[in-house]
Amino acid sequence: MNRRAVAALIAGAALAAGVACGDDGGDGDPTPVATRPVATRTSAPAATPANATPRATSGAADEVTGIVGAVNAAARTIEITRTAGADVQIVEVTPQTRIRGATGARVAFSEIRPSNRIIARGSVDASSGALVADEIDVQDAFGPGPAPGG
Repeated sequence: MNRRAVAALIAGAALAAGVACGDDGGDGDPTPVATRPVATRTSAPAATPANATPRATSGAADEVTGIVGAVNAAARTIEITRTAGADVQIVEVTPQTRIRGATGARVAFSEIRPSNRIIARGSVDASSGALVADEIDVQDAFGPGPAPGG
């Protein structure tokens, strides 16, 4: 190897070592990058992408996650096996309840099935002990494809 090639390799290694140690590689400022003042952004935050699905938040105090055991269409209730959250087994669905699928698309109450996983947000009714849902997220228990073991 000739002297120019060796010198170029050494210079490249020195530059890489300087960058790894905090120097930005050539601005003449020996202060490590990590200790330099950082400019703050004063402009507005980035806009939400146009294809993003807005998620309404109800500000509700209670949330429950569970697996649907039964759906009572006449009473508009969902019986669940609770897996997390509020200590309830019944979720009441009102005409104002927002029901969404995993993709954010609207789901009809009649489409909720036993074995679906739901996350319901709302308020627990002290007299009935049920969660009166403001919003419900519905997910298939096993997702697309065949169920495990089948």
